[in-house]
Amino acid sequence: MAEEEPGYNERIPEEIRDACADLCDDVAMLHLKWRFYMELFQNRENAQLLSNLARAFFQTVEESLRADVLMSICRLSDPSRSLAGVNLSFAILLGKCADLPKVDNLVTAFQAACGNVRLYRNRYVAHNDLGSVINLKENLLPGVGRSQIDEILRLAREILRAVYGHYANVDLGFQPAHSGGARELIDWIKQAQQSLATPLEQRPNRVD
Repeated sequence: MAEEEPGYNERIPEEIRDACADLCDDVAMLHLKWRFYMELFQNRENAQLLSNLARAFFQTVEESLRADVLMSICRLSDPSRSLAGVNLSFAILLGKCADLPKVDNLVTAFQAACGNVRLYRNRYVAHNDLGSVINLKENLLPGVGRSQIDEILRLAREILRAVYGHYANVDLGFQPAHSGGARELIDWIKQAQQSLATPLEQRPNRVD
């Protein structure tokens, strides 16, 4: 693993160094996906825009992105081992960071906060409920609303900050650099609609 990779730090104990770097990457990507989801589908104006434009397509995107976020949360809350072997989850930090009681408490709180998400994953992971329109949802799942997801993300950040703060005396950012996100997509769609609504002779840079 390259030292310049985000999350990689030589001061982190070797036995958890790579796992911490990978967990940082997973948590950063989870934050990014959640941000995209909120910008696209939890803003009433944006959701209506996408539904009017291509409702079946964006309904599928909504369900896929939501499922990805929920599965990412479940993977982070998995036990350290399962039948498939060792899991890359926060549980692996418990046995390696015995000198950090705060991590123990935070991981326990994180796993408890993920309870309803895991319950849904275990019961309905194969369920496909494709609707005909994009519907704004206060709750992403039965019993799992935006505030619960925000709390899960907060706890995930705090777990990693506790580890990195103790061993490396550094803070972490959890918004990976990216080019072209959900807001840019919405802006382009609005510009395209505005252009199409403008009479041809009034459009800029018209070629006769």
